[in-house]
Amino acid sequence: MKKLIFLFVSLLTFTVSAQNADSDYSIVVADVDIMKLEGVEYIELVGQQKLLSFEVNVFVDYGQQVQLFGKAQTIRDDSKGTFANGTGMNKDFKSMIDALNFFNSRGWEYVNQYVVTSANSNVYHILLKRKD
Repeated sequence: MKKLIFLFVSLLTFTVSAQNADSDYSIVVADVDIMKLEGVEYIELVGQQKLLSFEVNVFVDYGQQVQLFGKAQTIRDDSKGTFANGTGMNKDFKSMIDALNFFNSRGWEYVNQYVVTSANSNVYHILLKRKD
């Protein structure tokens, strides 16, 4: 009986890990999964250092219309687990390189970058292209 239970648990673990390996990533920005949007080949990451912190706030521009008092442009990573309402965990980035690595591992590749200095603060812009 113990061997049967062990075999069942092993098979279940293998099945779940195989499903996770084959599943596509999702990157949710303000309740929109940008990985499922048709016609979005390029995105821009815009980052600025958080106040009194070494982390950065990252905004993803995929061509969406942004309203002044609209929905927060938070980035969710559904692969890190979900809340009770089914939404993924909000993603915080330690640096712009952390954000770049996150998006690269999910199917985006680096194209170009530039920095704009405004009021003694740097705003980082990184252009990414969907990998073929």
